[in-house]
Amino acid sequence: MRYPIEDLRRIRRKLRISQVLLAKLVGVSTVTVYFWEHGTSRPTATNLATLQSVLYEIEQGVAKCPHGHALGADYDQKESCRLCAYVADCRKQRARGLTP
Repeated sequence: MRYPIEDLRRIRRKLRISQVLLAKLVGVSTVTVYFWEHGTSRPTATNLATLQSVLYEIEQGVAKCPHGHALGADYDQKESCRLCAYVADCRKQRARGLTP
């Protein structure tokens, strides 16, 4: 599925992901995502392809956080942090020895 860059903010909010998390998953800065959403700049072809892929994976429920945990569109935004929507869960799993 194609996600129009002009609708990025609406799409991101519909999927309930923060700019910080989206930037981390795409591999760009949060400021870059902000500029894309406000039309100040446009993604390069490589970044656009990655962005499209990440948005599709999140929509399908198969995306993974930077720590490798499944990321669905139904996570609680209040639990998110600068690095990962599931950082609290990651810490719990690491404490249990389930994550390296």
